[in-house]
Amino acid sequence: MHNFQELKIWQRAMDVVEQTYIISALFPNEEKFGLTSQIRKSAVSIPSNIAEGAGRNTNGEFKNFLGIHSKWFFKRTVHAIDFITPFEFNFKGNCTASY
Repeated sequence: MHNFQELKIWQRAMDVVEQTYIISALFPNEEKFGLTSQIRKSAVSIPSNIAEGAGRNTNGEFKNFLGIHSKWFFKRTVHAIDFITPFEFNFKGNCTASY
């Protein structure tokens, strides 16, 4: 078992959640209940799944669990690319627009 809060991948995932909320707040209003909601749920699922997977008994089970859930995240967020590309992620809590 792993203490998920000490895992760098979990810490980075929390940075992604924060930046996702910042960026998605700039999405068009008509996407509020569509893409905005979906991408936020997907972002929150990353650290949630890491925490859940950290409770697995072996490193192999943990790795397999993360592999399955990372595919789900990428599948759900692929349609957000048109909205995200004007922004630069630097994973340090900063987000800048680059139009």
